[in-house]
Amino acid sequence: GDQNRLTIMIQIQIAEQMKTTFEAFEVQIPFFNRGPIVEFKSLTSSNLVLLPDKCTLLWNVGHKFSSKGGDKIMEANVTFSNEFVPPIRTDPLLVGANSYIT
Repeated sequence: GDQNRLTIMIQIQIAEQMKTTFEAFEVQIPFFNRGPIVEFKSLTSSNLVLLPDKCTLLWNVGHKFSSKGGDKIMEANVTFSNEFVPPIRTDPLLVGANSYIT
């Protein structure tokens, strides 16, 4: 497959004893040790944006879950630049076999 493209899926489930309304609920999704994101397409949510660093997606989950024990799912296709760009954000632990993205 293409090493510069991937599909991600994040599922958040709220425990039944937790409240289902929030002042704000955002998830930052950083991509360490890769080039900048050149394209992304949310498949399940319109609340996904690319931050100015071009290496982090921000998912605005919203203010309310529909019910106790409910969940929210975000799935997206992400494409990274082919060009070598010195990484803006790196993490020495998230490489090779330790990477959550292979």
